[in-house]
Amino acid sequence: QETSVANRLIGEILLSKNDKKALDYFKKVYYESNTDPVFLNTLCYAYIHFNHFDLAQKILIELKQLDPGNPNIPKYERMITQRKELN
Repeated sequence: QETSVANRLIGEILLSKNDKKALDYFKKVYYESNTDPVFLNTLCYAYIHFNHFDLAQKILIELKQLDPGNPNIPKYERMITQRKELN
């Protein structure tokens, strides 16, 4: 479990430094943290940030099921739509 926490923290640090390697660390944590809305928020944002829109959409669906009132859901939907149009 400590490894999971460490991977999550490393992923968050790398994301804050705009390093795409963050996704590798988040993937290692996903199966242990996929019921944590806070983690799913971070993961969805990371996927959007690095233009992985299909994966972001998948995580967004999970986030909607776990936390339907989450205020970030509409924001993420807009971000996905806007960034898809730009790419």
